[in-house]
Amino acid sequence: MPCLEHFFSDRGGVHTLNITMPRFDGDFRQLIDKKPPSPYVIFKNLFTQVMTGVGHIHQARIVHRDLKPDNIMINHEGSHYQAVITDFGLSKELNTQFNTRGAGTLHYMAPEVFVRTTRPYAQYGFPADIFSCGAIGVELLHPEIYESASRRFMRLLNTAGCSSFITISGRESDVSFL
Repeated sequence: MPCLEHFFSDRGGVHTLNITMPRFDGDFRQLIDKKPPSPYVIFKNLFTQVMTGVGHIHQARIVHRDLKPDNIMINHEGSHYQAVITDFGLSKELNTQFNTRGAGTLHYMAPEVFVRTTRPYAQYGFPADIFSCGAIGVELLHPEIYESASRRFMRLLNTAGCSSFITISGRESDVSFL
């Protein structure tokens, strides 16, 4: 089953691109929130797929820039899980001129991406996506450590008076730099 199909249509002289995706049972966020009884088995199964997908994205010279549980869709049947990476809205093609503002979800953002607020010419690339995957893994396997670190990070930002980011989706962790 293809993970993404697209086709062009013509409605009243207006050409449109239509994207059709299969129906998913949920996303990685919902799986984490359920607190699965055997997260290590799920982690091994899903993370192999996610990292393979990230590898394909990187082979195409694309940095996703917003890998997070909400952007990994999941289907499962019995003990078999299928993961699909979605939401390429912030992705960028990596080339020699890659120099863009940091963007993504704060709690999954690599330090070099976050630093883009203070060092306008700092560059980042594929390792930023790998960092995000690691944060997702910690959240699934050790949610108490992830929550504690997230709270401390947000307190640090508030104490430092960081106002150089704005909310995108209504969640304080989804940010883009000004």
